[in-house]
Amino acid sequence: MKSLKLFKMTIDRQINPTTSATLEALGAGDPLSQPLFAINWFNTRRAWLYTLYTILAAGPAFKAGAKVFLKADVIKTLQGAPEDHRDILLIVNYASGNNFLDLLANKYFQIISGLRLASVRDFSFVFHRRLGGLQRLKHKRQVFDPEKVYAIHHFRSSGLLAGECKKIRALASRHKVSLHFASEKAAALAFTTLGGPRNDVPFVTHKLFLFEGDHGQQLEEFLSGKKYQAFVGTLSFSYTGLLKRVM
Repeated sequence: MKSLKLFKMTIDRQINPTTSATLEALGAGDPLSQPLFAINWFNTRRAWLYTLYTILAAGPAFKAGAKVFLKADVIKTLQGAPEDHRDILLIVNYASGNNFLDLLANKYFQIISGLRLASVRDFSFVFHRRLGGLQRLKHKRQVFDPEKVYAIHHFRSSGLLAGECKKIRALASRHKVSLHFASEKAAALAFTTLGGPRNDVPFVTHKLFLFEGDHGQQLEEFLSGKKYQAFVGTLSFSYTGLLKRVM
């Protein structure tokens, strides 16, 4: 029974003759066969090269069922160390871990992935499970109001996300701010080449809140307010920043 449980918690796929990819569930449950949100949080070395990569990668990604929930530039750090800042947040929805592995096994995608490696740095990648809202998006790209502004808060804590989410959603509504998206880590990615050691893809986004408001000052005042800062004081790690949504 124990071996069966471990099998269910991990998906392995040979993606080319020399490399295998592993998705491993984090925590309780088995999210690997269910919809997941890939949280990409990174800096760019060459923004133009990353833009080229996204254009070329769109075809195989959409073929594998990828749906873009959000792409945004980080325009201002509100709270957090300089080294915790990243340039870009990209959230992509997949029907399951297997669908994502289908993308990794695509030969064309493997070729153009070299452009991503050359164009980004400080790359953090992990799959999250969304708390509330649609688990599987309806469209390849989401329609959004360009007049709205957004803020990210990613953090680590020992509390349950459901309780934290309920508390913060109520607090946000009193400030006419919307908790647009809430999620926490569900599965991590690793690669093994030619029987060598497993290389885990690093990530720093353990839990994530995405807020939506009418203007940046509104979000800044909410996130820096006494009551929200009381919540921040309970966390073991915290970063907040303003976003400019581009997709």
